[in-house]
Amino acid sequence: MVHAEPDTWRLALFPVEGAPPELRETLGRVRAGLVGLLQPVAETGIARRGGPRGLDPELFSRFLVSFGEEGAKLVLSDPAKYPPDRLAGFAATIMGAVRRS
Repeated sequence: MVHAEPDTWRLALFPVEGAPPELRETLGRVRAGLVGLLQPVAETGIARRGGPRGLDPELFSRFLVSFGEEGAKLVLSDPAKYPPDRLAGFAATIMGAVRRS
């Protein structure tokens, strides 16, 4: 998605210092909404697997949102070093580690 509309994503992920407060508020609501969508999924997954023990569904959801945002920033800022396939492979490794814990 970042490759398809890089200008839109740059505006959302790298807002300039003088960006309108409305933009920052909107981005905050979007992030909170994503966490809200992911948290019940995380809770269900953790309950079905019986763990990993100690994995906090809210914090895990926040981690996923932050990871996605940071990955998009890396793709935009240095696509040669951080191609989407590299980030997808890393995400798969992390999720695999969580599943096995």
